[in-house]
Amino acid sequence: LICGSLVTNQAAALGRLDSLIMEQLHSLMEWSNHARSLMTAQDNLIKEMPWEKTAMGALGVSLSQLRFAVALFSSVYLAVGVRLFRAPTARHLYSLLTGFLLVYYPFGAGVAQVVFPLAWTYLTMLLAPRACGTLSWVNMMYLIWLHVINASGEAWQNGQMDFTGGSMTLVLKLIALANCYADAYKRTPLSSYQSTHKVDRLPSPLAFLGYAFSFGNMLAGPYFEFADYDAFIRQQGPWDRKAHPRGAPFLLHGLSRMCHALFFMASMLYLEPRYGTAMLYMPWYKALSLPARLALQWPCGIVCQLRYFFVWKLSEASMVFAGLDLAGWDRDSGKPQWGRLCNVRFWGVQLSEYSRAIPGHWNILTGQFLRRYVYERLTPAGKRPGFPQLLATQLVSGVWHGLYPGYLLFFASSALMLQAGTGVQRLEGVLVPAKLRNLL
Repeated sequence: LICGSLVTNQAAALGRLDSLIMEQLHSLMEWSNHARSLMTAQDNLIKEMPWEKTAMGALGVSLSQLRFAVALFSSVYLAVGVRLFRAPTARHLYSLLTGFLLVYYPFGAGVAQVVFPLAWTYLTMLLAPRACGTLSWVNMMYLIWLHVINASGEAWQNGQMDFTGGSMTLVLKLIALANCYADAYKRTPLSSYQSTHKVDRLPSPLAFLGYAFSFGNMLAGPYFEFADYDAFIRQQGPWDRKAHPRGAPFLLHGLSRMCHALFFMASMLYLEPRYGTAMLYMPWYKALSLPARLALQWPCGIVCQLRYFFVWKLSEASMVFAGLDLAGWDRDSGKPQWGRLCNVRFWGVQLSEYSRAIPGHWNILTGQFLRRYVYERLTPAGKRPGFPQLLATQLVSGVWHGLYPGYLLFFASSALMLQAGTGVQRLEGVLVPAKLRNLL
């Protein structure tokens, strides 16, 4: 009787606990839905215009897709306007205003997603400078919540765009800035990269917001360091007007990036309906032999990459026109060197010699972020990074992309691929003669 009574009481307690958990989850879902309703692209003070309706019908795209494309192209022309200003305050203000307008036009109230990460990061830098680098990773948890409530992956496939992609870029920038600010308070030795990019003083609110929005950079990325942005705004380093009074000629290089983007856009519009992922479900494809199907998957993969080549090259063009893409000056010829914010190299992706070289050509700046702020910082001082650090880095990348099993499986398996690639490369160095390696 005593045992039976205990079991009954325990079952009742578990039932109450289960009921309490379900009530809390239900309340959380209601709160999330309410928060989502306040951050939707449909709530926009810029109402749909007649020319937009005509363009949507002609192109077969949604309003959010059309506005995103218009904003992305407009960022190229608006970015060049910063060259009209010399005072840092005016340049910060121009960066902020143009950046905000470019993201508000397609995403409307969705831009409200930036309020929490911006406020959280600045407050932690102000109140807890030594710990703000660690605390900044709360932004990643916030991003996961955004991925869940917005279901952005499914929405994008259905032609509806939300601001989650912009939040992805912003989170990287804020985590990088907070860690660089915390590095200034560290008593342990810093790496050369950390020493170069540490932020010694708390940025003013205007500089902080100018960096966050920076000429519409949240539309398609990529992330870049606050130290580079600040030097650009103040016209120091490679942007120093005293050393280079006429500045770097940018028109031809910027137009070439735009031409690349337009080529990838045209290729995407033509090839994606014919040889995109929809091809894999066509009856004629299923009727092919296994070798033929495998052979077609390679060009299908390239077709799926075209949209990223397009937006990243167009984003690079806007940074060229602004001047932020300037990497330095050649000491011998005195010519400008571009590519600071180059985020993709088409032939590098397709013709990489080994798997570990691919991140150096695809989504380059995100790869640099993961290396500098996850891979290297997880490695104990005095030791070399190994597979645990690589796996953790790839899992962070998977979570950053979205909380989907496919992302996690892909990035976890990519850690194995990268590690195996390193082993194969070392084995080649031992077994394959140097002359033959150079020939291959």
